[in-house]
Parts: sequence; structure tokens; C-alpha cells
Amino acid sequence: MNRLRTISIKTQVRRLKYFTRFIELLEGNGLRTELLCQRILKWSQENHEDLLSYPSKTGEIVFKPGKVKSQGFQNYLDASIQFKILNEERGFVKVTRLGRVLETLLRLNRENKQVSNEYRLTAAEKNYFLYLILQRDADWFIILQKMLMEKPGEQLYFYIGNFQEFYLNRLKAKLKLVSPIAGIKVNQALQRVMQWRIPNRYCEHIVPSRLNWLLDLGLISEELFFKGKKYKLNHLGETLYKSLRDLDSGMKDIDDAWIYKNMQVLWGLYIESNKLITWARLSNIEKDELLMESIFHARKNFSVLNLPRLSLSQTLLFTSLYLISKHKVQTAFNDIINHIGFEKKIKNVKIGIRRSERPEESYIWITNG
Repeated sequence: MNRLRTISIKTQVRRLKYFTRFIELLEGNGLRTELLCQRILKWSQENHEDLLSYPSKTGEIVFKPGKVKSQGFQNYLDASIQFKILNEERGFVKVTRLGRVLETLLRLNRENKQVSNEYRLTAAEKNYFLYLILQRDADWFIILQKMLMEKPGEQLYFYIGNFQEFYLNRLKAKLKLVSPIAGIKVNQALQRVMQWRIPNRYCEHIVPSRLNWLLDLGLISEELFFKGKKYKLNHLGETLYKSLRDLDSGMKDIDDAWIYKNMQVLWGLYIESNKLITWARLSNIEKDELLMESIFHARKNFSVLNLPRLSLSQTLLFTSLYLISKHKVQTAFNDIINHIGFEKKIKNVKIGIRRSERPEESYIWITNG
């Protein structure tokens, strides 16, 4: 556990599907901010009826007459930048390396996009957003899961009213476990939260979004939500929470080492267990074939200036998500790293990994051998 993972967003940011639409509408090349806004508003208007039939009808991006642009659009755009899936510079929006992973997965899995409602996520989207949220917002996301485990079946304002207490307890426990450097930010957060004069005003921008993300991810009981707008983890949600890392203090948390070793376990929850294949069950020949298949797609879609190298973090994420969605194979990031090693030859291709102290500078290289 090495840092505090939280992002600051507006309470409106509740439907994860908008992040997918942003990425799809940008078409890989980027757009002027105003044009992207027009296109997302058009999609939102066209699918308004789907939102009305969705379990939660909040979080819609709408245009208000008299306004130069949609504030809802800006809230989602800001959140996309916080999640590091989009960049905006000089009024131009582009998809980042992280965002292109989802863009490529969606393109390769179009035949599996069978959803009854445009706001419902495919299994590939759920796995991607689950990773994204745990990477960027794990502390607040896990707190809401803990609250739902300990205080299930309550309405929204119960969780808003009690969030500060749970957050303070988590920060105090985390302060005892993190490194001295990470502890500085944890302690700063602790002091800020203790001084919240009107806690509900802060919690209203934290709790509703995360509860709705849990709903979008299929981790909330829709039946109970329909009946009385009450929140309770379903079996999948409880299983996911129990699968997270347990610390000696009884606190659930994750770090990069846990993600590299265990993330595929969570992704497997969206696949029928009798259809799952673990990486360990595959022969070396099967591993080579699947690895080269995913590397082929990665090189085709992620290579910059046709150079024979790929971002390591981007390729690991894409490969693991591609294999679980396309072949139902659970593959940890560490499985891929260990299989390649420093250098490996597969048929007439050589691939290798070069690590850097800066993760964004680590890469996989590929040459004809």
C-alpha cells in the first residue's frame, strides 16, 4: 500500500457509459472540445429513453438553453482527465494511452456488444472501468463497499451522512501502514476531513457517484434499488469486496504489486466460472500463441511512429483484458512479464521487456528474429 487513491469530481458524474462514448466519439484522432460536446449531447438526447428505463436515471448530460456549453459535459470531461483516459490542450481533446486500451478492446469486441440498454456496460467495459477506478479512486470506492457490507439496504443520504466517519477511520488506519512519504498526504487528508464544517456538502460530491458506479458495474442489487432506492451489494459485489487485499488492521486495500498479481481474479468474476481458463493451465505453446495474438493487436494500435516498442503498462493492461474478454483466459500482469522474461523468441519474432524506475518509460520491444 503506497499512496492515497482518490480523485475529485462533481456529483453528476454517475454514468460510466459516458466515458466509453467520449472515447468512441473521438475516433482515435481527437476533436475540438466544442465538437465533442455537440456529439455527446446528441448521443445523450438520442438515448434519453434508455436512461429512463435504466435502474438509476441520474447523471445525464443535458443542454440548458441560454448556456454557452453544457456544464454536465464539462464535469464528465474533467473526470475523464482525472482518470487519465483523455487529455485536453488548447481546446482540443485526445485519447490517452490508457484510453486507447478501451478504444481498441471495443473495436475488437464489437460482435459481443449485446446490451439491452445503451447505458449498460459490456463485460469488457466493466473490467476496464473496475481497473480504472481501483487505480485512481480505490480509497473512496472501497469505503463505499465497506459501508454496504456493514450497513446494507439504506438509502443514499444514510451513506452521505455516515461517510465522514468511515473515511476518518480509514485514514487513521492507513496512516499507520503507509511509507513516511505517502504518510504526508494521508495525514494532510486526515486533517482536512477532520475540519469539514458541513460534512454533507463534501460527501455529496463523493458518495452518489461511487454508489452509481457500483450499480453500473453490476455490483448492486437492482431489485432492491428498484423497490426503494436502497443500496445493497449483490453476490458479485460481495465476492469482489472479499477478494480485495486484507491487511492486518482488517482494512481492505490494494497497491500496484497487488494489481500486478491479482487483478485478473476480479475480472474473472464477470465470466461464468466453468468457462474460465487460468494462465497456469495453458501449455507454453498456447501461451506463446495467445501472447503473440494480443501483441499483434497492440503493435497495430499502440505503436508510435511505427517504432518496434510498446508501452509496458499499456500493453500489459490490454493483453490481460483482451485475453479475458476474447478467450476467457485469466492472465495476471506478472504472468505476462514472467513468460516473456528479459527476452524471448516466439517463432520468427523476438520480444523483450526493458524496465525503468519510471513506469511510464518501461517498454516491450519487438523485432523479427
